Amino acid sequence: MKQYQKMKDSGIEWIGNIPEHWEIRKLKQISSLSAGGTPSRSVGDYWENGTIPWLSSGEIRNNVISDSAEKITETGFLNSSTKLFPKGTVLIAITGEGKTRGRTSILSIPSTANQSVVGMIVQSNSIHNYFLWYYLQSEYYNLRSQSHGSVQSGLNLDILKSYPIVFPNSTEEQKQITVFLDKKLKQIDSSISKKEKLVELLQEKRQAMIVYVVTKGLDDTVPMKDSGIDWIGNIPDHWDVSPLGRNVEIFTGYPFESEFFEQQGVRLARGDNVSEGRLRWGDKTRYWKNVTPDMEKYLLAKDDFLLGMDGSKVGKNYAVVTQYDLPCLLVQRVARLRSKGILIQNYIPYVIGNIKFVQYVDSVKTNVAIPHMSPNDISKFPLILPPVCEQKDIIEFLNMRTKNIDSLLTNLVKQIEILKEYRQTINFAAVTGKIDLREEDITS
Repeated sequence: MKQYQKMKDSGIEWIGNIPEHWEIRKLKQISSLSAGGTPSRSVGDYWENGTIPWLSSGEIRNNVISDSAEKITETGFLNSSTKLFPKGTVLIAITGEGKTRGRTSILSIPSTANQSVVGMIVQSNSIHNYFLWYYLQSEYYNLRSQSHGSVQSGLNLDILKSYPIVFPNSTEEQKQITVFLDKKLKQIDSSISKKEKLVELLQEKRQAMIVYVVTKGLDDTVPMKDSGIDWIGNIPDHWDVSPLGRNVEIFTGYPFESEFFEQQGVRLARGDNVSEGRLRWGDKTRYWKNVTPDMEKYLLAKDDFLLGMDGSKVGKNYAVVTQYDLPCLLVQRVARLRSKGILIQNYIPYVIGNIKFVQYVDSVKTNVAIPHMSPNDISKFPLILPPVCEQKDIIEFLNMRTKNIDSLLTNLVKQIEILKEYRQTINFAAVTGKIDLREEDITS
């Protein structure tokens, strides 16, 4: 793609040079910014049979919004601090779980929103609202980093009002850029969506295969019996059913005090590190200076099975300790499972790391702000236990089959990440003047 011939320094470190005819402003100079609000949940008249769209920050997902999950009444609107944002308003989530903070949307309908959403209504004829939307999408990671300096881990009106924006001085050129991005990003998003659906299908296939094998076995010709458990059904006649606690040692970690965490030393296996199959370190890594004799019992070993006992993904978050993870200490609210009796240690990930265990945990976990399960809950899980020789055959079979599926999944996830990076790159290049789209054919 062509580049602009004449450039100038934007004065914005992460943007660098921009075309000479482009302008630099703050968001407050080109738009009116205000946060939403929430009518009282305790007043039924504010919500029942509501007709006015009301958005939460979780609904801001870099999308065009044409409806909302919840509606409020006119009485609720008039008796709260929320605002009715007009069609075409650019919205940004200023707080939220996970990746929500910093995400943006644009309204195709008038709508209200909660206090975790800021609406930007373009006040100047010099900028197109869709250009503003694409620009903010390209600034996602930088906007999130800006919020780290505030008292809370979130954006706020002051940060946004002073946030810089660059744009062409011609609205026609802005429109050319937005039409290009409409087409280009839609193509990329379509490819991402297809690959994500394939990932979902492969994960479902993987789960279904594991559940079938660990409850029905590898030989379809053996006699079956009722397991006595509704959500499991029939099992091979010679298999046993017993509480998990009879077959594993369940041990929870030590409450290491965060004020004594170190920059290096022995890694700590906390709930934040236990994530759907393995321990994840990176920026979530915390260290303990050294292992004293009274701490030795908390040292983990290769093949230890760990369960996170708290959080929204309780029951789903598990990990098998590898040699790479060692040395490592077990932290409170993480359970370590070690087999005893005839249960083989490497069989545990297949009987615990599947959807049946998740369904069991959903039925016993506490429904509080932060869901959690107890060691007793884990102990009571009904374990379907084959003889040792069949456990070995099942482990060998599933190791081979899941390896093939996992290889496909890894490849697909890499492809999706590459597409997402390309999407971010092309978006940033277009809205910061790194490519010249003025003569780009956007008719096809």
